[in-house]
Amino acid sequence: MVPQTIITIDPYMEKDGVRTLSDSAVASLFSRLQREHLVRWSFFDGSIKDAKSFVWHMKNGNWLYLVKENTDVKALFWLNHLERRSCWLHFTGFKDSWGDWIRQAGRFVLRWLLSASSPADGHPIFDSILGVIPRTNKMACRFASDVGMQRVGVAPKLLFDAYTNVSVDACLFSASRDTDREEK
Repeated sequence: MVPQTIITIDPYMEKDGVRTLSDSAVASLFSRLQREHLVRWSFFDGSIKDAKSFVWHMKNGNWLYLVKENTDVKALFWLNHLERRSCWLHFTGFKDSWGDWIRQAGRFVLRWLLSASSPADGHPIFDSILGVIPRTNKMACRFASDVGMQRVGVAPKLLFDAYTNVSVDACLFSASRDTDREEK
């Protein structure tokens, strides 16, 4: 009998004045991104180059979440550019999650975000989620499509590649509560 895979999402947040993860635990996530050679693709613009800046950014202006299979962290995602009921989504899967599992987890994350509602008033937290992906990152573009995001356009020279020192085109992917319902 194959054991049931359980996908969970754990937020990195402050709860009752205490963070849900220590700084060293968040820094270790960045170290894993480094070991797996994912930093260049996760932080294309060069804004985050070390664990200290990763911790700082995840405390300031980003909402970080861990995606787990049972108890193992298999992926991360973070949200920023939060405006009213929209945000930008950034998703990184660790290499041991690549394949069918990461696509399943990505679809789960997208549904989770689009179905989340405010405990205060019951209104949806997000109506629209945007993915901004370097056009040259074919694997990430394919992933965005595979998990249910729709490519809505290309923005010329929108992103700066700090590793080549060149501005590059960005593919824009979108998901909204309406398109999420249509896919069900």
